[in-house]
Parts: sequence; structure tokens; C-alpha cells
Amino acid sequence: MGFFRRKKKNETEKPVNNNIPDMSENITDKDIDTAQENLEDTVVKYDTPEKRRRYIENYCEQMIEAEKRLTDVKQEYQMVNAYLSDVQIISDLPEEEKTKVVNLAKRIVVFENDREEYSRAKDKLTYMQYSFLDDNKDEIKDMIKSLDEDEAYCRTVRTDMKYLEGEKMGLKMERHELSLRLETLGNISKMGILSILTLTFIIVMYGMTTGNNTDMMIYAIVAASAVLVALVFGLHRKTLYDIRYTELKINRAITMLNKVKIKYVNVASRLEYEYEKYGVKSSVQLGKMWNQYLQENKRREVYKRTSEKLISAEEDLVSELEKYNIKDPDIWIQQAYMIISPAELDGLLHKLEKRRQKVRVTMDYNLDVIDKSKFAIQEFIDKNRKYAREIMKVIDEYNA
Repeated sequence: MGFFRRKKKNETEKPVNNNIPDMSENITDKDIDTAQENLEDTVVKYDTPEKRRRYIENYCEQMIEAEKRLTDVKQEYQMVNAYLSDVQIISDLPEEEKTKVVNLAKRIVVFENDREEYSRAKDKLTYMQYSFLDDNKDEIKDMIKSLDEDEAYCRTVRTDMKYLEGEKMGLKMERHELSLRLETLGNISKMGILSILTLTFIIVMYGMTTGNNTDMMIYAIVAASAVLVALVFGLHRKTLYDIRYTELKINRAITMLNKVKIKYVNVASRLEYEYEKYGVKSSVQLGKMWNQYLQENKRREVYKRTSEKLISAEEDLVSELEKYNIKDPDIWIQQAYMIISPAELDGLLHKLEKRRQKVRVTMDYNLDVIDKSKFAIQEFIDKNRKYAREIMKVIDEYNA
């Protein structure tokens, strides 16, 4: 079933590294896996239009959330693949062409080192960190804000999940206690009936034996029986109502918990990937790096304007790389040192493959959410054929 269409959008990313201690341990693979694996089915029977609508809407919203995230990660996957392709092209160049590219890269590295000789002792950022910040200077503030919002969201959602889990368990215990009350009322009813019959039999036998008038005692028993029946019936009816109401609350808690878990998985996965992508452990660290960049950039800009040789070398490298159909030759100006170092180039290749795998895992998870949601809806339709038109109407509303 093709319930929803997917849209595409463009975005740009660059790699970055740093050696600052990890502060992202609050986003763990265990958190993500637990949320992924523990999506639950609801417990209420869907025997009314409103309940059926809520059931279908729940899965439709899960698919919308998953498809939205899937669109983003597919674009990211394509960009990582393109970058990986450029690295492989450079690594596999014939010896003569590769030597020419390496020599051009060496010129850039030498000129860069000469230009930065006087400021190197004051630099607090690595070459790679500066390159990343310089390439993304127009978007870095939005990056910091996005990371900070995602971190705050994850902290809030973890608290919400704990609260919803506690609420769900409390409601299940309440439902169990109500079921025990029903059982107790049943036992009381049986014992009451048995007691009334026994007492009535004794009184009748007493009247027959002694010849005394026992009508008043029988009337009293009948009145007491009526009061007992009314009391037990009232408690039984209220208990049934409480059980149904508690089940509705359990259903609502599970639905909310499932939605929160899906959102948490996507946000936490995005955070983990962005930490790897930006080479940071928190939004605070990225903010500090940005402030360091602003100070360092003032010095670097002066040296860059005075280095015509460096500019010429950069243009020569870009021109040479364009001959080999490199998709983004400009990025290698800041990463020239990787071209002259096979170990650095292999390390970058490994890192890109790791990043691609992380994106692939996120894609597979969201595809699984979509497939399971579609299956659940189709299964619901198959089991409730007489409501097929009503169900498809809800689906069409989400497809509109």
C-alpha cells in the first residue's frame, strides 16, 4: 500500500574532528535501541468509529514522522556517497596523475604553513576544525541552536518516557485491582445468596416445627436481600465502568508513549550522527569552537590576503581535480594535507564509510516503521472488511 508520498530537500555537510572529552554520553545506543524495540500495541477493542479512527491515525502519524526523517537521511546518504566517491577517485589515480595532484597539494600545505607560522602558537583549533567552521560559517549559529534544541528535547523526552511508563504501569495495576474487586463481588454474591437461602430454610423449618408465625422474619430477610442485591449490583456496575475507563487511559498512555519513542529515536539518532559529523560532543563545545574560530579567523584572513602564491596553488589544485570529475574539488583546498598522506586519506575513507553506515541504519529503522505501520493498517482492514470504506476515508485525509 502506498499511503504517503515523499519529498526531497537539499542540504550540505562537511566532516570535522576534535579531541575534547566526550559529553554526549547522555545519548546512548541502548536508549535508542530500547525505544526502537518497545513500541507496543494498544489494549482497547476498536468497536466504535472513534476508536477505529484513533487506531488508523496513530499508524498514519507514525508513517508521516518516519517518512519525514527518511527524506532527510536519504539526502544525507547521497551526499556522503558523493564525498566517498571523490576520496576513492583520488586514491585510485594513476601514479603520474596522482604525483601531480600530490605536488599541488604539497604547495598548498607549504604555503599555508608559512602563512600561519606566526600565529600557530596561539591557535586553539585543529586544522580540520577550522576548515569545518570556515566552510559552514553562514550556518554555524543555526547548527548550534539546532543541536541545543535537540539535546534539550532528548532530556525532556527521556523524562516524559519515564513518566508515561510509570503512568502505564500504575494504570495496569489499577486495572488488576479492579478485576480482583469484581471477583470479590462475585464471591460475596454467591455467599450472600447461599446464606439467605440457608437462613430462609431454617426459619421455615422453625415455623413448621413450632407453629409460630415467621412471616415478619421472612419479610425482613427479603428486604435485607434486596438491599444486598442493590448494593452488590451497584458496586459491580461501577467496577465494570472503572475497568473500561482505565483501559481507555492505558490505551491513551501507550499511544502517547509509542509516539514519544519514535520521535526520541529519530532525534537521538540525528544528534548522535551530528556529533560525529561535526566532530563535537555537545552544542556547548560547538559554541566554544565557534568563538575560537571568530578570533582565529581575524588573523587568518590577513595572512590569506597576502599570499598570492597560495591562491594560485589552490586554483591549480581545483583545476587539476576537475579533470578527474571530482564532484566538489573546492573542499580539497582545506584538506590538501590529506592528499599528500595516504594514511590520512585512508582514515577519511573509513570515517565516511562509518558515517554512511549510521545513515543506513537510520534509513532502515524508518523504513521498518513505515512497513510495520502499513502492515498493521492492512491487517486491520482485512479483519474489518465491513469498515473498509470508513478506514480508507481516514487514510485519504492523510494522503490529501
